[in-house]
Amino acid sequence: MTISLPQERMDVAGTSHLQCRQINKGQMARMIRESSTWNRKHYSCPIFSKHCRILAKVFRKKSLLIDNLREAAAGLFDAIETRSTLFTDAESANLNVHVYVRIAGYAEQWINAPKDWNPKPNLNSKEQFHSLLKHLFCKYDMPNFFNSVWLETGSLTTEDRDLFCNLAQGGSLRQLVAHKDFTKKSAHWMMQAPDELSVPQAVQWGKVRALGGDDSRALAIAKACGSDTVSNITTDSCWTRFLQLCVHSKRELGSIEIEMLIDYLSYAKADSFRREKVFSLDKMTLQLIEKQSQTMWNELTEMGVKTGLFESVDLNNRKTRKNLISMARITWRSCQDVVALQSDDWALYELCSLGELAVEGREMSNCVKTYADHCYHGSCSIWTLRRIKQDKTYPSATIAINRNSKKITEARGTANRDLRDEEQRVIQLWMKQNRLVS
Repeated sequence: MTISLPQERMDVAGTSHLQCRQINKGQMARMIRESSTWNRKHYSCPIFSKHCRILAKVFRKKSLLIDNLREAAAGLFDAIETRSTLFTDAESANLNVHVYVRIAGYAEQWINAPKDWNPKPNLNSKEQFHSLLKHLFCKYDMPNFFNSVWLETGSLTTEDRDLFCNLAQGGSLRQLVAHKDFTKKSAHWMMQAPDELSVPQAVQWGKVRALGGDDSRALAIAKACGSDTVSNITTDSCWTRFLQLCVHSKRELGSIEIEMLIDYLSYAKADSFRREKVFSLDKMTLQLIEKQSQTMWNELTEMGVKTGLFESVDLNNRKTRKNLISMARITWRSCQDVVALQSDDWALYELCSLGELAVEGREMSNCVKTYADHCYHGSCSIWTLRRIKQDKTYPSATIAINRNSKKITEARGTANRDLRDEEQRVIQLWMKQNRLVS
C-alpha cells in the first residue's frame, strides 16, 4: 500500500519530519501495548519525544479504562505517527496526546479504521487534524468549530463529543441540542458559525442570527457565553428574552458588557430561587437590566474593597467577577438563641450572607451591607421584617441585634424611616418571644 507523505519540513532541532518518522516508526504503538517507559535517548526529534513522554505516563497506569483503550489507541497513534506530522510539527502543540486518547475513547463510533487514513500532502496541522476526524467519524461534512470538542479537558466522554458523533453520522441537530427555542432557523445558522467558537458558543450564535442579529452582534454574544455562569441560564426562557433585547438594542454591546450582564442575571436568578421568588425578564428592558447590573457590581466592588478581600477591582476580568460573586455568597453562623417569627401576614427572619445584606440594602435603601464585617465576626445579627401579601413578601423593616447583650440596637423602615405602629407591634411580639431588649 502506498502512503502519501507531506513534503519534508524541519523541526526546531533541525531534524526533518520524514527522518523522525523513519527513526521512530511504530514506537508509540509499542509503548501503548507494552506500557514501556520513556527514555530521552531513544528519540531524535524533541517534539516527538515530548509527546512520547506524555503517552508513556498515560498508558503506564494499570486500570480497566486504560486497558480497554489500548488496542484502539495503539492503532490510532500508529497511523498518526506514520502518516502525518501531528507529532513532529511545532504548530500542533495544542493537539497533545490527551486529544487523541479522547478520540480513542470513541472508537466504537469510528466508521473507518485509522490504518486506512491517507491525508493529502502539504496539509498544515489543523487541516490534518480535521482530515483525521472526518475519516474516523464523518458520513457528512462537519463545520470546523466542532473540532474543538476534542480539545475540552475533563472526562473522557462529554455531551459535546456525543453531539459531534451523532451529528457526523446523520443525527438531527434540533433533536440533539436540548435548548428551548432552538428552532430550525437556529440550527441552520449554527452550522455556519465561525471556526473560532466552541459548540455552546455556536449554539448561541445560531440563536442570535435566527432572531435577526448581524454577524458582529452574534459574535459578541457568542464569545460572552464562555463563562461558567452561562450554563445556569442559557436554557431558560428568560435567556431568549435577553437575546431578543440584545438583538433589538439600538446600541451594540461588547462581549465584556454582555458577560457582566450574564453574570448578573445568573446571580439574580440564584438569589430569586433562594428567596422563593420567580425570576423573569418579561417586563424588563435592556436599560433596566443594565442599571440593575451596574448597581450590583458597584455594591460588590465597594464591599470587596471595604472588607479588605480586594485591593482593587477590575470588572473586565472574568475571574475577578467570579470571585466577587463568590464573596457575595459568604455566609456566617446564625444567631442560635433567637428564633424567627412567621404568621399569615408577617415573616421576620435573619440574614446570614453578604449577598442577602446587599439585597436588603438595595430593597430598603439603607446601608445595612456595611454591617457585614460585624456579622461575620459574630458581634451583630441582622434581621428583616417582611409583609406577606398573596404569597409574596415585601420588605418592611431592617433590625440589628447585638448578639452579646441580645439588645436591638437599630430598627428602621424603608429609607431609614421610623417604624409604623403595625411594624412595632410585630417586632415587640417577636422581642417578647426571644427575651430581647431595646
